[in-house]
Amino acid sequence: MKCFTHNDLIRPYLFLFVWIAGFNCTFFPGHSNTGPYTNTAPVGTSAGYLLDDYLFTELIVEIDFVDGYEPEDSTIDTLSAFLRKYLDKPDGISIILDDSIDRPKKAVDHAEDLYTLEKKHRDYFPADSSLTIYILILDEGEIKDHTDGIAYLNTSIAVFFKPIRENFGKIGQPETSTVESAVLLHEFGHLLGLVNKGIRMKTEHQAKNRGAHCTVDSCLMHSPIKTSDGNWNLNGGIIPDLCEFCRMDLEAARKIK
Repeated sequence: MKCFTHNDLIRPYLFLFVWIAGFNCTFFPGHSNTGPYTNTAPVGTSAGYLLDDYLFTELIVEIDFVDGYEPEDSTIDTLSAFLRKYLDKPDGISIILDDSIDRPKKAVDHAEDLYTLEKKHRDYFPADSSLTIYILILDEGEIKDHTDGIAYLNTSIAVFFKPIRENFGKIGQPETSTVESAVLLHEFGHLLGLVNKGIRMKTEHQAKNRGAHCTVDSCLMHSPIKTSDGNWNLNGGIIPDLCEFCRMDLEAARKIK
């Protein structure tokens, strides 16, 4: 298990024993199914709690991964930078690389399958002033055309690394860690209520017939990320940021108490 906070971006990860020395990576053995502490609500409904320091002043991100698919350090760094840029958590943002888990014995093809795994492996739950996010990294799965990742509950994301590692990283293609990071940030954008998925749009920019995605081609939230054929364009290997319209939506949601 690894736990790191903002300062760990400039030095190697610290194992969980550093928590004893002062890192506030709190363990919550149970959870609530009502109010702001629920972790079983629809995607986007916790956007406001994620974005500002109203009620929750700290964020803890727990990552479990199938053996052999541990995220690279650069992926964790990219996620941390994204969260620090868009979330207001004065008491800190901690990312815990928690458990290496066995590959699921049955195919993962429904969101219920993901929640079953989450109930088995998730260790951290919202409590007091700490909000928690659960990220489950599997080798593969396909849920309603989501072959690379899906935000399936208000504080839960699953990403599938096998198709990325099989189809990227070759000559002339983006690095696998770059694509993995892009998929992870895109799905986190849905937890933040984008696009029109829990927070209202200030300006119309939801793409028709493409779900909760943006009309701006250069936006992180432009479309579901499809990597099965290795052709997804990352603009020369650079992960796109949120466009102005998405940023305006986040800012407006942050002001709502």
